[in-house]
Amino acid sequence: MSEFSGYYDRLAEQQIRERVASRRTVSQMRRPRGRHALADRLHHLADRIDG
Repeated sequence: MSEFSGYYDRLAEQQIRERVASRRTVSQMRRPRGRHALADRLHHLADRIDG
């Protein structure tokens, strides 16, 4: 089992790094505010009703 512990540690570290990187890209995207946000929500609602 000790021969695999290093492998699992590296695998876990890689997954953590990938998740942190994906969170950074999501958090850096700008979300619309004000009337643009309202318009986006209304379009989304209309798509759901049509859908």
